[in-house]
Amino acid sequence: MDWMEQIRAYQPLIQQEVTDQKQMLEDLQQYGSRILFRDLETVHMTCSGFVLDASMEWVLMVQHKIYQSVCWTGGHADGCEDLLAVAVREAQEETGLSDIFPLCSQLISLEILPVPAHEKYGKPVAAHRHNNVTYGLIGSRREKRHHAYRPPRYAQEGDLIAVIGKGHETYRDREGVKTPFLERELLEEYARQIGLE
Repeated sequence: MDWMEQIRAYQPLIQQEVTDQKQMLEDLQQYGSRILFRDLETVHMTCSGFVLDASMEWVLMVQHKIYQSVCWTGGHADGCEDLLAVAVREAQEETGLSDIFPLCSQLISLEILPVPAHEKYGKPVAAHRHNNVTYGLIGSRREKRHHAYRPPRYAQEGDLIAVIGKGHETYRDREGVKTPFLERELLEEYARQIGLE
């Protein structure tokens, strides 16, 4: 199914998605594939990944500089019609993980995200809209143990990096088998490695 058909075929789950899908379809009618490029300044396509571990108990999120909030990963389509591939690529770039793959090929949500006027690389960017599609992705917890506790490539001093999970528990429960596990210990080890003791 091509990217436009995926948006047309999506079954909204809430009223906001009904409204957003209607606007997206109007934008597709007006702009066609031009909407895949960010040089269309008023509106363009973005793709997000809601990244879970294989047990679907953990969610990996990132700090968004413009929105000043913790959110799922994502970025611009930049001309690519394979929106799922964009979502995977952006998740890999923003988290530093390489072992990320699709949960399935269907959209899990769509949303219009208003982007306020801001500055990027010293140049002004006018307020515009992101017509965003979101896919469910799976990231490796095994790789997370070795790599995800370092700042993502885009993190800068003063940024918030959230580790979201069952931080209060002292064990993992996998199919009734409890094994010792403290998220805090992994973070402390990372802090030692980079000299933040």
